[in-house]
Order: sequence, then structure tokens, then C-alpha cells
Amino acid sequence: MKRLAYRFTVPIVLSLVCASANAADKLPFTLTISGPDSVTVGDEIKINAVLRNVSNQTAGITWGVRHIVLIHDEKGDTPLPKPGLRLWAGSSGHLSLAPGQTSSQYIVVSGERSEYELTRPGKYVVQLQRPMDDVGYPEGSVVESNKITITIVPKPPGGLK
Repeated sequence: MKRLAYRFTVPIVLSLVCASANAADKLPFTLTISGPDSVTVGDEIKINAVLRNVSNQTAGITWGVRHIVLIHDEKGDTPLPKPGLRLWAGSSGHLSLAPGQTSSQYIVVSGERSEYELTRPGKYVVQLQRPMDDVGYPEGSVVESNKITITIVPKPPGGLK
């Protein structure tokens, strides 16, 4: 009889422990991006990134240095990166955000100060990611933004807008 009770008790205890561990691993931030719907080839494209603390306690993060910008065109191809250029138009540094508090940064994704060469007209999908392993979360923990689509249109004849 003791064996039977043991077999049923252990899975229940293990599932409660796993549920608690998963709740503790919930990331304290969300990341939301916005940008223009359409731009002309050669125009600078700035994306606004908003980091929000969605936890119930103050949370710290380094903002502006570990973000990854993912861009691909309609075919799924990634534009060629420009060597040696920084992504961020704003400043970087350590932030402490209270529950519900936000912080915004602009990211230049096309133009002279960008990392990518977006010179072909077409539709591009942009997403931002922030790995969280440097602030105490397991390797592979990543906050992902929403995806936005930006259409790059050709310059009009004569270069006028």
C-alpha cells in the first residue's frame, strides 16, 4: 500500500515544483516597437523601442547594448549588414524600472547611421530581441518585440519626394 501512495504523490509534488520554477523564470520585461509604414529608398528609418517592466517589483537591465535587430524581406532574406556601425541612435546604460514603468529608445535601422543596407524597394519585417542571460536569467532567455512591416518605395523620377 505504501508503494501505491508513493507513486501517486511524487508526480504531484514534482509538477508543483516545476510550475513554481516556470513562474519564477517569467521575464520581467516586454518590448514593443513601432515605426513608419512606408519610406523612400535612402531615407533614414528610425524604430521606437519601448521597454516595459511587467513584473511586480523594480527590475534592472542594461538598455541599448545587447539588443539584436532582426530584419528580413518578403522572401525571408536578411539585408547585408554594414561593417562596424552601431545600431543605437540613443544612449545606453543601466536602468532600474519600477513596476509598470517604461523606457524608450530610437534605433536607426536604415540610413547612414544604421547597421543594415536597406537600398532595395520592398517590404521588410523588423523585430527586436534582448537576450536576458546577463541579468540573471538562464542562457537562451530572450525578450522579443512585436514584428512590424515597413515598405521601402523607390525614389520618384528626378529625386523629388
